[in-house]
Amino acid sequence: MPVCHIYNSSGMRLVRFSTEAYEQTGRISIGRSSSCNVSLKGFAQSYISREHFVLDKRAGLWHIQDRSHIGIMKDAVKVKSAPLEEGDIFRFGQLFFCYGSTAGPSDYDLCWESEDFGHEGRAVLWPGVNSLGASKDNYVCIRQGEVSRFHALLSVKADSLSFENSNRNIVSFLDGTKLDTTPNRLSTRSRLILGDVPVHVQKVSRQVEADEGSTAQSQEQLSPEEVLAMQAKLTRKIPFPLLCLLIFSFGFLAFLMIMLYILLL
Repeated sequence: MPVCHIYNSSGMRLVRFSTEAYEQTGRISIGRSSSCNVSLKGFAQSYISREHFVLDKRAGLWHIQDRSHIGIMKDAVKVKSAPLEEGDIFRFGQLFFCYGSTAGPSDYDLCWESEDFGHEGRAVLWPGVNSLGASKDNYVCIRQGEVSRFHALLSVKADSLSFENSNRNIVSFLDGTKLDTTPNRLSTRSRLILGDVPVHVQKVSRQVEADEGSTAQSQEQLSPEEVLAMQAKLTRKIPFPLLCLLIFSFGFLAFLMIMLYILLL
């Protein structure tokens, strides 16, 4: 029976369940409410509906049905209802529902220099079509610089990557060339700029969830609070030398202000 997973935009698996446990009822509700069969309470932001979508079995096939106010997306297109196939991935908010053992993050991340001092922005790219932009209603949300709300589409098919602007008014550059809406092939060596924000694609090695001792496997046993604590630990901190430099700078500035005050008395 198909196994289902729910991930966040960083590629951390939050929930794993099998449709086999719901064969008799033929219905699985997923949402923020604790009364859902699969409750995302503790994981989901408030824009995730109490019952966001349901899986129901019809004529031997599982279907997905949107029940939310923000919708669910497949390949960056809003879907109201659809039969499920092995490998399907649906986005809802900044969470991702993956149907089947082959469904999950791609081998690529999109990276950019964050405006938060000392931090790097990073988000998983998913097999299929990924929307990029400043709006949170995107697969990859980059809320800085001149990035448009719905800036571009980045498609991943195995090791083949392509990029295209969402419309002719969008400003993007690839290896120094201004782009139009024509799809362009990408690689990990490509120099891509969205508006005025440089980004690059990075190939990564992800843990295999089937490994019995893997971190991803152990997350199945964690409570929502424990997963959130793990996410906080994974957040990159300001490097210690940089922190010391900042403290010294503020201290020196305070010393100068005190000396100036004394001299003016």
